[in-house]
Amino acid sequence: EAAAVLAPFVNRPEPDLDAVIAYGVARAASDDYDAALATFERARSLDPSNAMALVNIGTVALMRGRTDEARAQFEAALAIDPSVARAHNSLGVIDANAGRTEDAIAHWRRAVTLDPRDYQTLYNLATLLVRLGRDAEARPFFERYVQTAPLTLEGRDIARVRQWLGPERR
Repeated sequence: EAAAVLAPFVNRPEPDLDAVIAYGVARAASDDYDAALATFERARSLDPSNAMALVNIGTVALMRGRTDEARAQFEAALAIDPSVARAHNSLGVIDANAGRTEDAIAHWRRAVTLDPRDYQTLYNLATLLVRLGRDAEARPFFERYVQTAPLTLEGRDIARVRQWLGPERR
């Protein structure tokens, strides 16, 4: 639906960059990865300094299981703009999946510093810290997760985290 609504704006001779990126995200959400990549490449041609186009290219690569390609895109995005929290979060995911836990923690800590309300990163970071037995470090991230995560999307995880936090910290 979003792609259909955005298409007329994207097909203009000089489209709005945000509309192009949103269209690419809609294509990726519909599993139309080739169209999404073409759209994000178009966004890059419109503004080569836009780090989010690279983050989105990396996200599509990650969705396709192309981890090395994804990492390269996220790192390129950070070379343009080191304050892109989503790139740090995604690198954290890659590192955590590869068993590089300290690298994952460093990326996720940076991401939550840049975007303290990103509930997914808060959850990722806290969950990994708990898995490593570092409960005291995890607690403030889980507390912020419970405060920021939308109940409609995260209800099951919020309930589990609240149980972990205990009755005095819910």
